[in-house]
Amino acid sequence: MSKPILAMVGDLHLARHAWARHPSLWGDAYYALEQILAYCLAKKTPLILAGDVLDSAQPSAETVRVVRTFLNCMEEAALRVFVVAGQHDRASPNWLQAIHPWATHVDQRQFTVAGLRWYGLDWRPEGEIHKELACVPTDTEAVVAHQVWGDLVGPVIRSECRFAEVPRARLLLTGDYHKHVRAASKGAGGQDLAVLSPGATAQQAVDEPVEKFFFALCDDGVVESVPLLSRPFRRFELSNADQLDAFLAGAVQHLELDLSLPDHLQRPALWIRYDAEIPGVYDRLAAEVGGEAHLFLSPVRPRAVEQAVPPEARRECGGHMVDSLRLVCEPDSAVYRDAVRLLASGDAASELMTMRSECGL
Repeated sequence: MSKPILAMVGDLHLARHAWARHPSLWGDAYYALEQILAYCLAKKTPLILAGDVLDSAQPSAETVRVVRTFLNCMEEAALRVFVVAGQHDRASPNWLQAIHPWATHVDQRQFTVAGLRWYGLDWRPEGEIHKELACVPTDTEAVVAHQVWGDLVGPVIRSECRFAEVPRARLLLTGDYHKHVRAASKGAGGQDLAVLSPGATAQQAVDEPVEKFFFALCDDGVVESVPLLSRPFRRFELSNADQLDAFLAGAVQHLELDLSLPDHLQRPALWIRYDAEIPGVYDRLAAEVGGEAHLFLSPVRPRAVEQAVPPEARRECGGHMVDSLRLVCEPDSAVYRDAVRLLASGDAASELMTMRSECGL
């Protein structure tokens, strides 16, 4: 039977709240860390943290206490902790190492764990990361980094680097991408490159996958996905009044608590995208389910918005911006609707702030 010999964790984003507009929704990231600690202690595995361990480079005293308690436990068990920094927690000196000396900051350093020679890189902007990747030592077998990889995010989002720039190593562990992904690629020398993105350990945005995991490397080379328990996060789309009525009629089911979780995590979060033209939709949702769930309400106008894109906006964008969106995303997708909504607005910056507010960001 294979035995876990290393835990590999992505974006913890440790903070009391992921959403400042929902102060009663708290503790999700801390609970993920509790589960990871329990796993490491039970399996006696060291740990690599692939950046954005903290949600901010100015963490609260509570978050510092949580991290210190975690590192105390790992030190008492003699389980090493290696860390690189992401965009959110990049600081000098490294935050985790400043909180507790048991954390080993491995930026631009080689280290050996689980029988592999690793090389660590903190997050760097696009103008710097290419040079840093080229300097990976020749005997490196695995790299841990925290970057926006074009191979993961696709052509719509601006990336910083690509897998084909990773030299020598045959394993890349990366933070930043909030989805749990395994990928097979080729490195800079044409070598096979296995890519592991553990993903976020707790919900950080309403459109992220709700299932959360981290990775464990076993002594036979197998990499396991280890599931994490998390708050129920449910999504709904309401396009007309009949769907609203049906949703509210089944509200008891939607509001079901998960009693296996700690008390403060049992109350579900509901992301509801609804047609803003449904009569009384906001007031009914707030009155009938708002007291029993954390509500993320997002009004949309799927038909009227596209028609409202002014002709001058089409001309300024080459005449076909709305049509061109269909080349990179599905017309019924959230990305498409949000992009069209921004095009239709007279002030894209203000509209973006409104959209962020609607999502509780």
